Amino acid sequence: MPDIKLAALLSFVLILIPKFCSSQPFSHLVIGGSLQDVSFLNEKYSSNWTLTNGYSISAHTPFYVGTIGLQVNKYNYRTIANQIRAFNFRSVNYSVDFGYRLRINNYFYVFGAIGTGIQKLTNRYKRPNGYLYTDERELFFLAKFEPQADFKYFILFGNIEYRNVLNYYRQQLLFIEGGVRLRFSLPKKLQEFIK
Repeated sequence: MPDIKLAALLSFVLILIPKFCSSQPFSHLVIGGSLQDVSFLNEKYSSNWTLTNGYSISAHTPFYVGTIGLQVNKYNYRTIANQIRAFNFRSVNYSVDFGYRLRINNYFYVFGAIGTGIQKLTNRYKRPNGYLYTDERELFFLAKFEPQADFKYFILFGNIEYRNVLNYYRQQLLFIEGGVRLRFSLPKKLQEFIK
């Protein structure tokens, strides 16, 4: 009996796949930037640091199924009252995400995605006998929800993103951001090269 259920499920999935597949993967590139409000969701970190506002740049393109994207964003960790400057960090994050963009009407869409990335924390602190350098990296996972207003060549968007950073003590971050993206068609030769 389980084999029949599995066959029925696979048949259902195979029927739906063409609906979500793109006949033109890599047909265009969407590049943009945004400003971010970053905050901690757990007390373990918020009692020691505050986070500065951040900014990001991103690029997305249609894939065979859904959309893939790359993002780089930056923000800083500041110790409470900025007391111990040796523990202030610059955070640069590199991530890749995969998601679906659903059309609501001619101009409005929603985009949902999951992804993963690396958080790079660095610090350069001057001491009497030289500099103290800190450089560490952590893996993180993300989930995002993004309403979009699409005007053919440019897109206005808002974004709510949750990140779980795999530190010794798990770090949960919330990003609320808004920005603009521009859409560019890719030449056929470049599309074929990418494929």
